[in-house]
Amino acid sequence: MANLTPQNPRKKRQTAERSGRVAEWVVALYYRLSGARILTRRFKRRSGEADIIAFKNGTLIIVEVKRRRTIDAAIEAVTLANRRRIEQVTASYQAHRPQFAHCGVRYDIAAMAGYRLVILKDAWRQGE
Repeated sequence: MANLTPQNPRKKRQTAERSGRVAEWVVALYYRLSGARILTRRFKRRSGEADIIAFKNGTLIIVEVKRRRTIDAAIEAVTLANRRRIEQVTASYQAHRPQFAHCGVRYDIAAMAGYRLVILKDAWRQGE
């Protein structure tokens, strides 16, 4: 049933932020259990942010985490503009960490709705 009482926008944003952090924690745990090493979470630059940067089998895995009411809405929330910003952040990360400069890069989308998690591995390629 929908909440019919108007919510304070600030409180609504805080709830969304908290929900996003929980989703990121769940996704990081998923990647760790799959054998990836989590290099950093919430890597921020002026151009944007990468939610999770992991490393597995010589590949840098950049994960964009989205939590929405439906899985489709979460996936659709990763727009072309988001992808470009994430690619810029990835380039910055690799420039500042030479040990990862020549690794392959994979961009994943982790979509959450309720307790359901869907991972789209290799969701896009750089420049697509």
